[in-house]
Amino acid sequence: TVSVNDRHQIVVGGRPLLRARGPVWHLAWGVDGSLAVLVEGGRLDRYEGGRLVGTASMTPPTPEHPLTIWPPELAPDNCAALSVGGDVVRLIDLGCFQGRAPRTFEGVYADWSPNGKWIAVAEPDGIVLHRVVGREASVRWDVVAGQLAWLSG
Repeated sequence: TVSVNDRHQIVVGGRPLLRARGPVWHLAWGVDGSLAVLVEGGRLDRYEGGRLVGTASMTPPTPEHPLTIWPPELAPDNCAALSVGGDVVRLIDLGCFQGRAPRTFEGVYADWSPNGKWIAVAEPDGIVLHRVVGREASVRWDVVAGQLAWLSG
């Protein structure tokens, strides 16, 4: 079990793991054992073994500038995040992303593939799959979606 004491101390199985650099808003474990911590003010920190190894500043939503995705969608290994505001998807590097970042895409929602090499972006008139790690490629699917989720079998 994971808990947060005094809004800063992350505790796993009853043992302190780390003290976040601000009040914790969101946590996400990566497939590689990393931990992403979103703290008040919109900073996203990536930890490995309790040690800070990457950070990025995310823009938190405001009434004037609501975000479609909040908290940001994290890559399976927590090396990058997707944030959507208005009709712009932003891909942000947390220090270990293997693709090219930062990057922007036109769209209203986005999600990562299970292997972290592709993102699906919902545009107003279709879904575009973008390969973001390795050789760049895009595939368009002419269906409309408000939200996306990858299913693995």
